[in-house]
Formats: sequence, structure tokens, C-alpha cells
Amino acid sequence: MNLFWTETAKEDLRAIKYYISQDNPAAAKQWIERLKATVFFLRKALNPEYCKPVELCASGKHA
Repeated sequence: MNLFWTETAKEDLRAIKYYISQDNPAAAKQWIERLKATVFFLRKALNPEYCKPVELCASGKHA
């Protein structure tokens, strides 16, 4: 199973980041980074062959 960002999802993320950043730019950045880290974790769980960025790859395999 593949997990990927659709263009709609990317647009939604930008809108969410913009909305949060109106009150707290640092919180907006942190929220997006945490979400990206969670998606990376899910990608690894669903497809152990996938690993990006390389320095986070424990298996030594990367895309």
C-alpha cells in the first residue's frame, strides 16, 4: 500500500498552516512538522522499503 500527498491535501496543509500562523507562526510550523513526521512513520510502517530522508533510514535502503 502506498501513502502519498495529493495536491488537495497539500493545499489543505498550506491553508491550515496559514490559519494557525495568524496567531502563532511557530506553532504552525511545529504542527506541520509533526504531521509530516507522522506520515513518514506511517509510510515506513506500510512499506518498509520506503525510507526518506536517508539519514532517518535504519534499514540502509532508501528511495
